[in-house]
Amino acid sequence: MRVADRARRASTRLSLKNWSTALPLAVFCIYVLSPAVNSGDARMTYPTAVSVYQSLDLKIQDFPSVLEIAPAYDTTTLDDEIFMAYPWPTALFLVPSAAFADVFFGVDPASISLSDPNQTWPYEVFTAAVLMAVAARLFLLAVQHLGRRAQFISAVGLTFGSVWWSAASRGMSQHAAAAPFVVLMLVLVVRARVCTRHLEWLGAVVALAFVMRPTMAFAVVVCSLWILLRHSRIFLRYVGAGLCVAIPFLLINLASFGTVLPGYYRSGPLAQGDVFSGLAGILLSPSRGLLITSPIVIIALAGLLHLRRERMFDDGDIVLITIVLLNLFVVASWPNWWGGSTFGPRLLSETMPIIFFYVAEGVQYLSRGDKRQHYWNVSTQLLLPLLLCWAVFVNSQGAALRSTLCWNAAPTFIDDYPERLWNWSDPQFLRGINDVKAGVPVTEVIAGSCSK
Repeated sequence: MRVADRARRASTRLSLKNWSTALPLAVFCIYVLSPAVNSGDARMTYPTAVSVYQSLDLKIQDFPSVLEIAPAYDTTTLDDEIFMAYPWPTALFLVPSAAFADVFFGVDPASISLSDPNQTWPYEVFTAAVLMAVAARLFLLAVQHLGRRAQFISAVGLTFGSVWWSAASRGMSQHAAAAPFVVLMLVLVVRARVCTRHLEWLGAVVALAFVMRPTMAFAVVVCSLWILLRHSRIFLRYVGAGLCVAIPFLLINLASFGTVLPGYYRSGPLAQGDVFSGLAGILLSPSRGLLITSPIVIIALAGLLHLRRERMFDDGDIVLITIVLLNLFVVASWPNWWGGSTFGPRLLSETMPIIFFYVAEGVQYLSRGDKRQHYWNVSTQLLLPLLLCWAVFVNSQGAALRSTLCWNAAPTFIDDYPERLWNWSDPQFLRGINDVKAGVPVTEVIAGSCSK
């Protein structure tokens, strides 16, 4: 009965009016204008995109800028041909902007520097901002059955109070490429409570999330089992939709690399590190901890407890929570759980939409306004804005100040001295403020070079 009540509540479409346009527009504009960029692992997406539209292949050895730095950690060589080592489908999103710049502005792709300085970031950040804006709009569909306050806090928390802003959108990352598909997965699972129409397309959605971000393999497995056990009548259509993505992906891999899955998709981080120390790090580290950079996520627990108590917790919730827990385990078990030179818990980017969906449920519950709980209601009215403001403040540092990214290299490189992740006297999100206090020019703090 309680599940049915939740389903009826979900079926009531809330008019979002201008909010559905204002949020994606704000996300796009602010993400594009945020000065701290971090191309890093994504720098080979540009030459790969150019190769796709010019030669219809993935080879990048014809670019002088690639030859200058290859072999490198982000390239792989096969029969004297060079390819991007990271998932190549992410580069497809750069094809329109790279082709537009080439055809209409005469930008010579061969002249684009990949390192010292990197010149691909304008294409990357613009494209990433578009993808994240689309994902933000889709997230509103997932929470549209809730009140405006729950929508606002969860949506702003996701887009400006999480690593979506401070890390995932700072280049054409796997996280930015996967974001729309992860959120669309969330929408389809949530809507399945009242209507399974279009649910078969979940097969294509999770397949696309996987090809963009291989750690989403767990989502493929969990969603497939859910469809088989709970919605078996559409299972074949679900598989067919997934094959529409998988078959072209596998054939291109076979033609380009001689194998159905390139090395990055086959490399697994499981059980290589101390899971407990990794879990402590991604939750509590002053420079990478989720509860430090986005403490508002704790409200998700209130949402889950409320759903359980009111008997509105269903199999769709089990699917979503299982995906989050598996992702947490994978990241925690990886020796490099901090994600290298980045900001905050970047490797948890794919869990953010799901977590903030339950933040929305928690806000809805805490904002009910029960007069019998006056003091509790007053405290939550103060707590929620404070948690949201702190999350936005912390992540704004990563998005707006280059100094916070330079923190990874100074005074020592973070991968060589990971103990710095626990230094409470020099947390990453305060590096820019501390630099200003130390007399570093504001222009250098915002957009300076880390090599200086």
